[in-house]
Amino acid sequence: HGMNFRKYAGIILNILVPLLTVYLVCVWGLRLVVFFLPFVIGWIVAAIANPVVRFFEKRLKIVRRHGSMVLIAGVLALVIFGIYALFSWVFRETTEFGQALPGIYASIGGLLKYLPADTEMTIVSELENVGGYIGDFVQKIAASAGSRVVRTLPEVFVNTIIVFLSSYLFLADHDKLVETVRKVMPEPVIKYGRMMKNDIRTLIGGYFLAQFKIMFVVAVVLVIGMLFLRVP
Repeated sequence: HGMNFRKYAGIILNILVPLLTVYLVCVWGLRLVVFFLPFVIGWIVAAIANPVVRFFEKRLKIVRRHGSMVLIAGVLALVIFGIYALFSWVFRETTEFGQALPGIYASIGGLLKYLPADTEMTIVSELENVGGYIGDFVQKIAASAGSRVVRTLPEVFVNTIIVFLSSYLFLADHDKLVETVRKVMPEPVIKYGRMMKNDIRTLIGGYFLAQFKIMFVVAVVLVIGMLFLRVP
């Protein structure tokens, strides 16, 4: 009887513990991440910049804490500028795409001439509706984003400083921080972390890289085609 109880207790715990972990990570973990967002971004920026700093350290024989303040600041500025440039480019392209949509729909409408009349009418009216919705949606987002940016500029400024400082400190003490975390963490957690790291590496290395290669080839083919056809 005792064995049965322990068996069922074990099964229930095996189900409950992962569920509870998922709940805590997804709900409270997310809330914590949002609360500490500038520091989280700082850590991500530091993680991106770390290999570059390491490369320069080896080449220029700099000690990270002393000689590398200028180096770290430079690398950080580059990384932050790169991320900013990427986001602004995506935003600009999306806005232009939104503005170009009516024209695209009109040209699709031209292709639909070869379909039966009633089908053509239905599709054209649906396309116009969708085009209108998307155009409005893009304009609304642009307007609200603009006003929100103006409202939250002081906050953004403070957060940017926090991101910059935190990523600088994370970078300056990177190896010491990693060592400390390793010392504090219990052995099973470290082992589990290592296993997850290897699994993620395999997953990203296999599946995602294959997908990205396919996407890249398709994108290159499309870009070349569109360049020849002079599509903006």
